[in-house]
Amino acid sequence: MMSVVADAVAETGSLVRKVLSQSDQPLTVDQILSRLPAHLRVPAAELESHLATEGFSEYPASRGKRTFLDRTPTELARVLIRNALQRGPQTKSELAGSVAKRKALEAFGRKAVERVLDQMVQERQIYKLTPFVAARTPLFSLERENPRDYVRHAMRKVSEKLGLPLAALMTSVRELSSEFEESGAPPPGDASAQAVGEGAPDVQAEPVRTDDLGERLLQGIVEINPRALYGDLVLIAELRQRFDFQVDKPTFDGELLKLAGRHRVALHGFDRAGSLSDAERDQLVVDAQGRHFNAVSLRNAP
Repeated sequence: MMSVVADAVAETGSLVRKVLSQSDQPLTVDQILSRLPAHLRVPAAELESHLATEGFSEYPASRGKRTFLDRTPTELARVLIRNALQRGPQTKSELAGSVAKRKALEAFGRKAVERVLDQMVQERQIYKLTPFVAARTPLFSLERENPRDYVRHAMRKVSEKLGLPLAALMTSVRELSSEFEESGAPPPGDASAQAVGEGAPDVQAEPVRTDDLGERLLQGIVEINPRALYGDLVLIAELRQRFDFQVDKPTFDGELLKLAGRHRVALHGFDRAGSLSDAERDQLVVDAQGRHFNAVSLRNAP
């Protein structure tokens, strides 16, 4: 028969899982206990036994103490790769190196991290970009290729080659644009815009009903990343894109916060919101306390 203490551990199990789901690194038993309400804390030995026998993954010890997480090394590598790409596109060497050097993944190894990276590309969870002009090494990103980035990079290279400031090159860019207009040919990029704006049928996205928005958001999380069923995170910006023109920001943000309040999802904090532009910051969810969140995961993941 389970002891009274063991019963208490079982009762706090969901809260322990929540604590671990919001961490991007394994935690010791003491660290987990410190994040629980005082009245729900159980003896460290009992909690350690619970973690070791209830399917949580154990990682290398920290200062002689066992550490645990609710994700396998493969799942943790996926989360860390996506987190690293929040800072912008990176080469495979940079990305795998920064993730593999994390203490939790030392035994997992760099080669295994690279295999996870390749699998994420195949699943279109991240994108392998075409190298920039005069570059050989491809970059990896959370977003698809943007032609503007390639033009900007090329202009910088021309600027360096000629020893001219970028502003001085804009005169040539405007002249080229005028040449296209005078020849009757649309400037690069305008053809696709014209097809969408004039030639394509005028299809309006059907607004999402607010009474089933929550379930639509949960479905969208899994459609973006099927591994969300096993604890993977999904970027809120990517989820938001699925509902563009259907749901406004206050409604979208409010529904995610409601789902979090009902323990259907966990929202993952982003503490560097001040370093973002206004447009980038608008992609995040902000709660009543002013905390910013950039990722979401399912709370009922095993």
